[in-house]
Amino acid sequence: MEKEKTVTIEDFGNKTVFKIHLFGITEGLAFTNKIADLFLKKDNSLSITAFLSDLLPLASLMDMSGKKVIKERMSISDCEDVFQNPLSVIELGSEILELQKVFLQDSKIFRSLAERPELGSLTAILGSKTSSAE
Repeated sequence: MEKEKTVTIEDFGNKTVFKIHLFGITEGLAFTNKIADLFLKKDNSLSITAFLSDLLPLASLMDMSGKKVIKERMSISDCEDVFQNPLSVIELGSEILELQKVFLQDSKIFRSLAERPELGSLTAILGSKTSSAE
């Protein structure tokens, strides 16, 4: 099971490297509740900012080599100093969410949820896949 991953987000030609990791137990359960609430609500309102507030702390800003941590536990306000394009923040959130799917694939009870189109829709809403740094 992949527990952390290094990703590179391109923002107006500038490349920024992040190390992203999995939720802890408490954070993961709270995020799972948020997703369940979204799909059980009849009004289907979605706040991208609310999801990013949960996801961004799972990212650490790294130097370009990916070896030295510059800023741990990113936040939306931290992204103001890193990115120029607001969609770059969404791409980072999408990468973090994609890594979290390992929980669904590793869980016997929830494995079938990993294939649900709704979860794919949430990933699509948060952004497209970006290239991963090796």
